[in-house]
Amino acid sequence: MDLPDDKGRPIGTAIADRGDITQKLYTNVNSKGTSVNIVIMGCPPRDSEPLATNLFLQGAQVCITTDANRKGALFGAIQAFTVALELGGPVTILQDDVEVCKNFVPYMSKYLAHVERFRTVIQWFCNGGNYNQAWGVETASLVERSPDRFLSTQAVTYPREVAAYILPWLIQIHEQINPDDRGRKHGDDRHIQSILMSRQQNFYIHVPNLVQHVGEASLVGPGIGLYDGFRQTKCYPGKGFDASRLVIPEPFNWKPRE
Repeated sequence: MDLPDDKGRPIGTAIADRGDITQKLYTNVNSKGTSVNIVIMGCPPRDSEPLATNLFLQGAQVCITTDANRKGALFGAIQAFTVALELGGPVTILQDDVEVCKNFVPYMSKYLAHVERFRTVIQWFCNGGNYNQAWGVETASLVERSPDRFLSTQAVTYPREVAAYILPWLIQIHEQINPDDRGRKHGDDRHIQSILMSRQQNFYIHVPNLVQHVGEASLVGPGIGLYDGFRQTKCYPGKGFDASRLVIPEPFNWKPRE
């Protein structure tokens, strides 16, 4: 049973063991049936639980999938997409080395109906993002980009249909890689990019970015720092910024995909 403690705090509940992936679900009677389900791709020795607790307390049901044996981001992404599709609703996947703005979850939840109706992919973070002219203090923007420019997978919301299309392709790609070469050399971003290109699936970057990439160094790319000017966004207003201040742009120019 997934029950809160006497103060309504989250209970971490171990669920299906998938071999090299361990899972922990943050849920309680208040978050069951929530419209916001988030999966965190965990990579030890980083601690994913502070992020999970923050998102939970903002109103999301959260599941951490941990790549215990460090098989790489592609392997971790397959597990994250699998779990996210099982949880239901639009698929939101965050990597564990990020921080989020205040009220990120309630604000993001307002987009989810649009995500499903228009089958729209939204990035909440983009590498090197510098869109300072695209937003004001209280006005958000959605910047449309072609799929060949998709790169950052630190925080993305996918429509279920798109996620269900991506997952079997990721599995097939992973199976074709030499088992001795599946680890740190194989990320998920370029593969997802190529899959979106095959669909001619544009995506949107939310500006300002409401998620920031943090940490001293990359665990999946030895020698790659996170503070090199590219692997962080320049249009993140800070974790103390209250996303509820933002006015959501009307998606008047979004057209349902055929």
